Amino acid sequence: MTIGTPPSDPTRFVIEREAGRGGAGVVYRAFDPVTERWVALKVIAAEAGLARTDEERLYREGELLGELDHPASSEPWPTECSS
Repeated sequence: MTIGTPPSDPTRFVIEREAGRGGAGVVYRAFDPVTERWVALKVIAAEAGLARTDEERLYREGELLGELDHPASSEPWPTECSS
């Protein structure tokens, strides 16, 4: 996958548009038909060359977001990795 290319599994997420991008990947506004919710889908490009410590940091970010309980924040969903 290159930066700017959405995930290839159209059955899980329906990509509406790109919401933002950075050095390691792209965030998409997408609909998840499984949960019936709009989501921010963060896709890290394989070309980003993440080290194991980077992967651990991203998983920790997801865990910390999962602990937030505030009306202005969205509810995060489980993190998953696919190659």
